[in-house]
Amino acid sequence: MRNISVNLCIMLVAVVLISCQQSKQSSEKATNDNYDIAGVVTEVNKEDYSILLGLTKKVQESEEQMWVRVSEDTTISYKNEEGLSFEDIEQEAELKVSLSDECLEPGIRICFAKDIVIQ
Repeated sequence: MRNISVNLCIMLVAVVLISCQQSKQSSEKATNDNYDIAGVVTEVNKEDYSILLGLTKKVQESEEQMWVRVSEDTTISYKNEEGLSFEDIEQEAELKVSLSDECLEPGIRICFAKDIVIQ
């Protein structure tokens, strides 16, 4: 009986440690400066869930603007506060964006957001 209790305690401690580590990683993601692009929102298109950014941190030197499309998989936060939605993004807001691997190239490039942090 004592062995079962010890094993359960060890398993419980392991679960708690893993949960804490995952929690720490998600809070680091929201404050991490390792984002693909950054910029100021110049336009919000609510019809197709897109944001036009005037870029302050660029992927390509020649780009001044980029459309960022928000999907149901995009995480949006305000600094460390999770759970915001597309409707919380306003014009003139400063954003940092991690891009997914998918981009479209009609004139101004359209890229899909993985994570967005409102500054």
